[in-house]
Amino acid sequence: MSSVVARARQLPRQTVGRSKPVIRRVWRRAVLGRSVDETATADGRTAVVVAPHPDDETLGCGATIARKRAAGTDVVVVVVTDGRHSHRSEVLSPDALAAVRADEARAACARLGVAPDRLHLLGVEEGRVAEEHALVTRRLAEIIDRAAPDDVLTTCAADWHVDHQAVSAATREAVAAARRVPRLLEFPIWFWVDGPWTIDPGGRQRIWPYLRDPFRAGRIRTVAVQTGDHLVAKRAAVGEYRSQTTNITGEPGWAVMDDELLSLFLGGVEIFLPVGIPGAR
Repeated sequence: MSSVVARARQLPRQTVGRSKPVIRRVWRRAVLGRSVDETATADGRTAVVVAPHPDDETLGCGATIARKRAAGTDVVVVVVTDGRHSHRSEVLSPDALAAVRADEARAACARLGVAPDRLHLLGVEEGRVAEEHALVTRRLAEIIDRAAPDDVLTTCAADWHVDHQAVSAATREAVAAARRVPRLLEFPIWFWVDGPWTIDPGGRQRIWPYLRDPFRAGRIRTVAVQTGDHLVAKRAAVGEYRSQTTNITGEPGWAVMDDELLSLFLGGVEIFLPVGIPGAR
């Protein structure tokens, strides 16, 4: 293949690559514009929130949790993994990092108004949720049956992270098996960051079907809850995750969530994707 032809074939890919930030912004506005606003009823609906890692509950729906708790509505938070592998460190061992992240989760949930006895840290090793599917599903089913919530909130199946996908799968199974089937809503984390792109099993990048089906054709209407005054509590809860937002060890390779990323979750709205579960209320 000649170099001219090769460069010509790369142009569409390069153009898309340069356009991604703009496409992401337009896509997010389109999603929000088509959402059904449930702010008026959200505070009265009890919930179980299932987070793959410590901080997902706060990033995805921290203001919604705070809104519910301010109204006296019961919220149970389940953090599935221990977060021990979020960073490689010469200063903190994985056990030590897991302990830090557990303390951060307790502090963050307290900021949101979640009582200590309503927080469950399952302690599954980060990265092993799929391998522990039966255990995770069983524990979630037990918690959901005890709480009998109106809604279960968890991370989106469209997130690229394997733990997010595995938690979504386990939560869907647990919800479907519940004696009193709640409504299931999924909140996007990495899907919201990356926009309508995903990686298929062959490692190829493709447009996620959500771009053209639910959001254009209206097959799924996303749910929006305004953050309102509860954004203050959410910001405070995010601040408790110092291991994720600051360099706690001073190591040059310690990754943090920067202001640009955090801004995607600290705006005026939290977004949820309804998942159809037979028998759900």
